[in-house]
Amino acid sequence: MFFTVNSSSSTPFCDKNCKAVRVIGKFLKGNVYALALLIASLVCRIFSKKKSEILYSMAGFQFNKGGHCLTSYFNYKSALIDFSYNGCVIPPSSSTELNAIRRRYGSDVVDYWLQIGTEEIPLKLDKIKRAEHGVCLGMSLDFIEQYLLRIKAGCLPLDAIREVSSRYVNGAPEKAQVAQIFYAAVCSAQLIEKEKTQLDHSLNENESKIKLWLKEQQDEARKLPSDQLSERLNAVSLELKTRLKDFKEKGLSMKICGIAQVEEQRQVEVCNRFGLHFDPSQIYATDTYAKYDEEFGHFINAIPDGCYRGIFRAKGYAHATVLIKWNDNYCLFDPNKGTLVFESPAIYKKLWQIGKDCFNKHGICSFSVSKASLI
Repeated sequence: MFFTVNSSSSTPFCDKNCKAVRVIGKFLKGNVYALALLIASLVCRIFSKKKSEILYSMAGFQFNKGGHCLTSYFNYKSALIDFSYNGCVIPPSSSTELNAIRRRYGSDVVDYWLQIGTEEIPLKLDKIKRAEHGVCLGMSLDFIEQYLLRIKAGCLPLDAIREVSSRYVNGAPEKAQVAQIFYAAVCSAQLIEKEKTQLDHSLNENESKIKLWLKEQQDEARKLPSDQLSERLNAVSLELKTRLKDFKEKGLSMKICGIAQVEEQRQVEVCNRFGLHFDPSQIYATDTYAKYDEEFGHFINAIPDGCYRGIFRAKGYAHATVLIKWNDNYCLFDPNKGTLVFESPAIYKKLWQIGKDCFNKHGICSFSVSKASLI
């Protein structure tokens, strides 16, 4: 297994001088270039619709990348090691998606990835589609692979992080793009249905237990003298609230854990293509992000040193990141933001904010971490 050459400068942004000037200059230069591509796209439309669409896609890529760099710098400043853009340029194609992918990445690469999938989690050929945005899982796995290879070669954690960080400045590397394409085409519907059936059965069982307990309490209350009835009903009411709260929390936990387990099974073969093994996930889940929860800080603080795949999940949504911990220092690689380094406890609220943004858009949210190692 070999290191791949960075598509950008090997010097991370954190080691460059005049950072604010560089970022603003990069933003302006990128937007001018994007505008030029947009104009060229409009002109080319007269001669070639396909060429025009390629230029238009490139213009959008440059506009978005420039805006992300500016936002990341002013949000994180000294914590920023280097930028990242969660996407790539997708040229239009008149052929099928699979043929377009073969032309772009090579038949040998595609044939290798076509072997993923199992009977329970099959690869659906009609779901294979190039991904212009949302390459976070592929990028995160690529980051973990490159980081662990450097650690194995004797690099210190921060040195390895700095070396890897520049790979994502200009978007997702090709291996990450291919991984995301085939991961999205692996169907877990069968496993999800099986998990849902088990969850429904378990919840119905717990609900029946609560109803049976309530009936028993009512029957006993009817036997009491009237002067003791009010006190007993108040006690039952308080106990019922506690049991319903526990029922809700247990249901949330079971649902989140079930989804996580299915998705982890879905990811296994994709992870194998990067030579990575992941331990079972540790999961924090909540149904509200209105106020920072100290338990979340304890959850992050309790994980041992190492490199982790970190995934935020909500209904119909997931976002993959990388969390690295060493000597009370943390690196967060978020494909939407860049490579960031924090000391504890600053990392806790940074991760919480990502979870809060996810919650505000998608509802119930969890954050799971799974320790990575090379196979």
